[in-house]
Amino acid sequence: MMIECSEKELREAYTHCIESTRQAARNFYYGIRLLLRERFASLCALYAFCRELDDAADNSTPHEALFTRRRRLVAEQTIENPDKVELAFTDTMVKYRLPKVVLERLIDTIEADLNAPSFETVDDVIGYARGVASTVGLCSVRIFGVEDGSADDFADALGIALQWTNILRDIEEDFQRGRCYLPQEELRKFDVAVKDLVSENRKEECLLWWREAVEQGYIFFRAAGKALPRQHRSKLRSALAMAAVYRRLLDEMARSPLSKPKLTRSAKLMSVFATLTGLWDPFR
Repeated sequence: MMIECSEKELREAYTHCIESTRQAARNFYYGIRLLLRERFASLCALYAFCRELDDAADNSTPHEALFTRRRRLVAEQTIENPDKVELAFTDTMVKYRLPKVVLERLIDTIEADLNAPSFETVDDVIGYARGVASTVGLCSVRIFGVEDGSADDFADALGIALQWTNILRDIEEDFQRGRCYLPQEELRKFDVAVKDLVSENRKEECLLWWREAVEQGYIFFRAAGKALPRQHRSKLRSALAMAAVYRRLLDEMARSPLSKPKLTRSAKLMSVFATLTGLWDPFR
């Protein structure tokens, strides 16, 4: 890597990223724990890199300087006085040759959240999902060990499915922050506004919209399944584990409309086990 540091400093940097991921990203953590230590640590560095950008975008007084600094880090693969996240992430970026153009799109899309964007169509939401989730997937599959591009379509499709699930799960939380990632065109079709979705006295149209929104999620998961490169299934076990947990979240949302899903640790583990052993297909 281009940043000089001791093995001890690098090890401490990765340990920091691992702990941050364990505390803040339980669903993501379930998937990447299947990796060997080195790849696992690198996925945690990627997550920590994204998490700090997300936090800056969510902050009422965001630190725009962070985006400028991280953009320069990606472009030059070095930075003055790197913090622990920057140290671990730079090592990961160089080691797995993460595509700069993908990382730049990730930063640009997260930074756009500072302006609380609005999306008119499902395609608009897909574009956003590609910027914040598919980009992470495209980096992740390289860390998993598929570096020839043969898993890129899968990473793209799965990122969309996972982000759509996140959007449905977090409607109320986003509303409280003055944000909405739902396609306005689809809401108007059912004469529904976001405030109706978070109201205690929801009208019937909210449930009709919800069923269609959940079905759109299933469509995204099926698209990811079709793109899965079967020859790399073993290398993509972590991605399959994440797909299992998020698909179970979507199933819970289908059963309990407009309620935030809660999965127990055992439910997550059972979903992952069933997927990896072929007993259940999260892409069906």
